[in-house]
Amino acid sequence: HTLKKVKIFDCNNVKGDFMDLADCPRLTVLNLDHTSVTGDVRDIGENDFLHLEYIVLPKTVIGGRDYQFQLISEVPSVMNAIYLWMRRNRDRELFSDWRWYLSR
Repeated sequence: HTLKKVKIFDCNNVKGDFMDLADCPRLTVLNLDHTSVTGDVRDIGENDFLHLEYIVLPKTVIGGRDYQFQLISEVPSVMNAIYLWMRRNRDRELFSDWRWYLSR
């Protein structure tokens, strides 16, 4: 597994779970914005994506950029997962331009 950068965006035909790329230990860039990729940021383990410097996950991923929460009860566990990931990657601002929304 020698992938270092994955940039697939603005392609709704791309499907699958972003966690399928967690086995790529050298991955530094992961941009899947505006794809149909799914998954859940709460599934990221402490040994996954250790070298990421840049990541954009689509809103179809629970906790992805521009994700819209359907239930307010989802928010704490998703934000905790993101916090733990940010704490582990202290020198990287992985989520600096991400936003999340509550459904109306």
